[in-house]
Amino acid sequence: MVQGCPRGAYDVGGATLPLPRRLDGVVKARAGRVAVLARGSCSRRRLVLADLGADGRVLATTPLGDDGMPRLAVGHGAGVAWISSHGDRYVLRAAVRGAAPVVIARRTGTPERGGGISDAAVAFLPNGHLLVVFADRDEVLAKVVGGPLVRLGPAAGLTRVRVAVSPSGRVVVAWGTEDAGGLRNVPATVYTAIREPGRGWSARRLDRAGWLGDPTGDPELAIGRDGRALLEFHDARRVRLASAPPGKPFGRARVLANGGEPGGVAVRDDGLTLASWVAGGHVRAKLGSGPAATLSWNVGFLPEPPRAAFDHAGRPVVSWDRYVVTGG
Repeated sequence: MVQGCPRGAYDVGGATLPLPRRLDGVVKARAGRVAVLARGSCSRRRLVLADLGADGRVLATTPLGDDGMPRLAVGHGAGVAWISSHGDRYVLRAAVRGAAPVVIARRTGTPERGGGISDAAVAFLPNGHLLVVFADRDEVLAKVVGGPLVRLGPAAGLTRVRVAVSPSGRVVVAWGTEDAGGLRNVPATVYTAIREPGRGWSARRLDRAGWLGDPTGDPELAIGRDGRALLEFHDARRVRLASAPPGKPFGRARVLANGGEPGGVAVRDDGLTLASWVAGGHVRAKLGSGPAATLSWNVGFLPEPPRAAFDHAGRPVVSWDRYVVTGG
């Protein structure tokens, strides 16, 4: 979520899109349309789900009624999940454009002290239903809005969750979790959970840090049309990459760099993969099984990691800050 007052424009796939002045939020583009999760103003701090035209005009809005930490999904319309906190009371809600918000979960405590709701992720299923995945103190759970809660696997306190869904119906969840608080007695761990079409969930531990107190970085996850999934993460000393072919679990994670920070990943419709990361102050990327390439000079500190995507012509695109590098 963008902090502070609205800035009036956002970068969408390398192009700056002007937005109405009173909108401030997260932007996602799909099929020439943009969905924005917005706050009405700096003073009111009210969340609004707005569907915008390519020229920035507001086509429809759904008032959500609460400030919070949002996660946005664009697919069958626009959907959102957001975490509101008031003291030590955490509430996770979800809404689809045009429908009233619903409560997914309530928890007490704070993530920093081993309670509350640490993170959430959201995606549309092929049938148009909204899937919400979230982490509390002890576990990661999934819920299709209107359905029951399903436990996916353990959590240790501070957790970052990602979810990706393919058009074929394969659902992949990844999360990195570590102990909350000053005393850490469980190594940071990365888990994955996969649900194949017509089957139940299958979860497993993918990686565990080799020493206590070594944090596992935010996982970055992407999935292709055929269900091939790509996962990037780090354990403070290495950036690592793992893939899950269609119908199979993730294999052993390969080391991309010693040191550095993970960036965005992408999978093209034909299964070609793209991973980006920052190491030694340089933005780097790897396309398929080819060698890693350096894309920048020393970028210093990046407030946001590089993003990876394939454009409408299938060309790889890596972007960061104000820069965009496109492959041939």
